[in-house]
This record gives sequence, C-alpha cells and structure tokens, in this order.
Amino acid sequence: MKIIFYYIALILLFTLSLHGQDNSRKIDSLDLLIRSAIGKEKVDLLNQQAALMPVNSARKRIELSKNALELSFNKHTEYIEGVAESYNNLGVGFYHLREHDSSLVYLGLAKEKALKINEPKLLSDIYNNIGNTYERFLDYETADIYHNKSLLIRKSIGDTTGIASSLVNLGLNAWRVGKYLEANEYYLHALEIRRRNGDPFSLGNILNNIGILNWNWGNYVKALQYYLESYEMRDKAGDSNGVAITGNNIALLYQKLGDFEKSYQYLQKSLDYATKVN
Repeated sequence: MKIIFYYIALILLFTLSLHGQDNSRKIDSLDLLIRSAIGKEKVDLLNQQAALMPVNSARKRIELSKNALELSFNKHTEYIEGVAESYNNLGVGFYHLREHDSSLVYLGLAKEKALKINEPKLLSDIYNNIGNTYERFLDYETADIYHNKSLLIRKSIGDTTGIASSLVNLGLNAWRVGKYLEANEYYLHALEIRRRNGDPFSLGNILNNIGILNWNWGNYVKALQYYLESYEMRDKAGDSNGVAITGNNIALLYQKLGDFEKSYQYLQKSLDYATKVN
C-alpha cells in the first residue's frame, strides 16, 4: 500500500501546476468579444482566451496563440507585448503536449521579447513556465534558477498569489531531491500566504502536499489533519480531481492506522469522484 500511496502523491506533485478550474464560461464570453475586436485589442483577447484553455485543449491554445502572434505584426509594426504573450502561450501549449523542446524554444523567445518591455508580471510568468519545463527534463537545479527569478519579480510587485506558487514550485523540487525539511519550509510559507488570500483551490493543493511530507515523517495524526482540511477545501472549490486524490490519501492513512471502516468510506468517496472526472 505504501507503493500505491507514493504513486498517487507523485502524480499530484507533478501535475499540480497544470491543474485549473473550469473556465468554459470565460472562454465563451471572450468568443463574442473577439469577433468584434481589431488590432491590439484582438491580440490581447486571443491571448487571454488561449491562457484559459485547459490542459486537454492544448492544440486549441496553440491555434489561438498563433492567430494572436500573426496579428501582432501589422504593417511591419511589432506589438511586442502581444508577441511575448503569444510565445508564452505557445510554450505552455507545447508543454501540455509534452513536446518540451518546442516549449523551451517558444518560452525562450517569449523571454527575449518580455525583457524589452516593462511587464514584470508577464516576465515572472515566463520564468515560472521555463522552470516548469526544465522540471520535465528532471533538471531541478536549472528549474529552481528560473523559479527563484520568478519569485524575486513577484515579490517586487507584491504578487502574493504568484509568490505562493513560486514557493510551492521550489518546495516540490526540494521534495523531489529528498530535501524534505527545506520543502516543508517552502510549503509552510506558501500556506501562510494562501490562508490570507483565502482561495480554497490553492489551499487544498498545499495542504495535501504538507500532509504528504508528514506521512513520510511518520507524523500520521498531523498528516491526517492536513489531509482532512485539504479534502474540505477541495470539495469547497469544486475540485473533483483533487478531492479524489486527497480522499484516497486519507483512506490509505486510515488503513495505516487500522481504521478499515473509515478507510473504506473514503475509498468509496474517492472512487465516486474519480469516476465523475473519468
């Protein structure tokens, strides 16, 4: 059962940065605006819509980004911000398709353009995405260089949501190389920020990860506390995938503690949620 638990936890850790809430309504509303927009406004709207595309719509994201990129060049006049956003979206799109070499190429182009303009938020996002891509190559040292660059910018502009995300990324990489105490420090700092921000989706993610660390240390009661709060937050956020994963972790922990009735109850709940999201 330990092997099963580790596998489930690892799936969560590697897919955390890609998981997003359903943005279908926003995507549909942007459709109407895009039809009547022209010039830079249309470029921005296309890039906004591309950024909202879920992981399983990566090709649509790439299509929208290419349209935005083409429109960013008008009579030899380059809309640099639009180009940078388009390249960034293309990089993320290829990341989702697991075409990581292409992802790095486009993210590199995005970085070059973003460095020419005063758009720190965009640059921090690009650095973050480059870091995520290097993680796919298991190059955590290089990944952390970019995550730290992203963190530095996010701190300078007071982007608390971004700061917490960067801390989580650094914590994940520390966890991956066995630096559990360091990972815990990053997680607890991120948890403090996310509690202040009050986003149940993000809270559910970080609470589950801290639960994983405490499980590894044998702190089963503390792990259970974090898991139960994570389960509550993910349920509140409507994160069915997250509920299934955390519920399964709770079930395995109850099994470890010998409470098979509660273990069965959470396994059944997790199965229901997992079936719901296929």
